Amino acid sequence: MTTHRHTVRDTTDNLHLYSAVLARVVDGDTVDLHVDLGFHHSLLQRFHRLDVDSPERGKPGWAEATAFVQGWFQEHGSTVIVHSFKGDSFGRWLGYVYAHDGSSLTDDLLFSGHAVKWGT
Repeated sequence: MTTHRHTVRDTTDNLHLYSAVLARVVDGDTVDLHVDLGFHHSLLQRFHRLDVDSPERGKPGWAEATAFVQGWFQEHGSTVIVHSFKGDSFGRWLGYVYAHDGSSLTDDLLFSGHAVKWGT
């Protein structure tokens, strides 16, 4: 698996960087994470990756995109850094997911062809 490493985007707003642990891969662009809020508090939250779109359940490519994300977490570990930006109308938070080695799940999804750029 090819890995792309980046520095965390927009370091001027590090107040929205959290350590998180994977709870479940929903599909290629959505994951459920246990987000560490600090002071022994955590929150189970659904995150949709900003700037990408992958096939929805039942559509061609859904299983492959979902399997890619599951494999990404197996390779990089279940503890990640999430950079959150805002909520959406579906109750999810929008943001980026990074491995601790700097690998970007968004960039790796795009490079693999399991997602396309969206909303930028």
